[in-house]
Amino acid sequence: MRLRLLSIPLGALVLATTPVHADRLILSIEQDVTHQSNLFKTPDDEESDAYYRVRPGVAFQGEESTFRYDLVYRPSFDFYFDNSDLDDDSHYGRGKLSWKPMANGELTLGGEVSHYRTVRSDDVEGDGVPDALSGRDGRVTKAVADFGYEHYVQRDWIAATHAGVQSYTFTDRESADSLGFDGEASLIHELRPNLALGGLLFGSQRSFDEQQTSGTPRSRNLVLNGSLVLRAEPFRSTTFEVRGGPALIAVFNDGRDRGATVDRFRGTDAGPNTTAAVFDPARCATVNGQFALANCPVEPAPAAAGQLGQRSFVEYDPGTRPRADDEVEVTGFVQALLRREDRWGEASVEYSRWEEASAGISATTIRDSVTGTVQFEPGDWVIRARANWNQREDVTRVVRSVVRAGPSPVPSAGPFFVAEANGLVPDSTTARITQYWVDLQVTRYFLEDRLAIEVGGRYVKQDRSGFGASVDFDNTIGTVGLRYEFRPVHYLQ
Repeated sequence: MRLRLLSIPLGALVLATTPVHADRLILSIEQDVTHQSNLFKTPDDEESDAYYRVRPGVAFQGEESTFRYDLVYRPSFDFYFDNSDLDDDSHYGRGKLSWKPMANGELTLGGEVSHYRTVRSDDVEGDGVPDALSGRDGRVTKAVADFGYEHYVQRDWIAATHAGVQSYTFTDRESADSLGFDGEASLIHELRPNLALGGLLFGSQRSFDEQQTSGTPRSRNLVLNGSLVLRAEPFRSTTFEVRGGPALIAVFNDGRDRGATVDRFRGTDAGPNTTAAVFDPARCATVNGQFALANCPVEPAPAAAGQLGQRSFVEYDPGTRPRADDEVEVTGFVQALLRREDRWGEASVEYSRWEEASAGISATTIRDSVTGTVQFEPGDWVIRARANWNQREDVTRVVRSVVRAGPSPVPSAGPFFVAEANGLVPDSTTARITQYWVDLQVTRYFLEDRLAIEVGGRYVKQDRSGFGASVDFDNTIGTVGLRYEFRPVHYLQ
């Protein structure tokens, strides 16, 4: 779900009807070289690399008294210095149409489509919060559409409705596809020229496919939210917007647990007779479609440190996939924005909390995010600094199969002890992704702002827990780029 702050300036709740007519084609070209210190976002054995990117762009824009449109398409062609097997193309397009069939009403239709390799997810997404967990070979296709209608009931009242759809499709086995629908209705009243107050009702439904590697079952959720909306200008050039209220999240899981067959395994070091191994495919080897116990961590750890060694296989079929019970959770959704605009530039702080598509991990998640931005605009320069903290956490605790072992009658050969796998017991886990990043970008404009030279850097640190093992990594990114926008070409005159 994408929460929407008010987009209507205070003191302007009457539609503008100034007749304007302009249809134009705008071509652009971007080139940059980017270096990453940890290209594949791994906790150790970091691999750095740089790539050269070329991104042409085309935009069609037009506006008149009752209709306007803005359509943009930007493909990207990437060429890596060392990992040439990653050379690839990405695609991004967006569009927005608006039509005023009457003086006091406006229809809008918007959409966004992107297709890219998941290893690029952290720089394709503009807010630095990727919609996909990074991987080497996978690709993700994101498609979002939104339809809205705003009606000015009176000069100082506006009623609005919105409906949207979000689709995420992945090619790798580590991620799960999802499809979501949402709707919203709001009523806003301008009490004074610098104060507006209202309320809204929001509902959404999202379905997740099974995550193939971990076996996390298919699920769907229902989200209901009611919020108060406030928009104020407490000081000149300072705007405060907030929407928030209670939310109900119901999660329905399709997993089943029908038992399993277990077999023997042995420890690689001398230790106690009883140990347990979490049977998590993300942490264990796979051989001929069956999950081996080789290299699975021992839980709890034995007296002598060691891993479980392969002796035979545990049968793992669809009937024994991890499952999760249906759950209902009451929480709250908030989105707040404080912005200051002045001659020197602008500054803002934004906080948001909402349900979202879970970065392909096949579970209902809540994301909290805080972003601070300061932008200076001295002459032909733009200097922007940003910092962000965000966290995704599952609403559902997924139940996985845990293999329990006891003493085995099979004699031990050598210094090893032998244990008998004698059953499965449930073990629950909650996935969490915590990330923060800081970045700085400096842009210098030339030729009436049609030519721009950009230099930027970003530091990212992320921790993932509940994915079979906690994973920490950091990554430093540096970019030098050149962007040129050609003069508009007018048509339909």
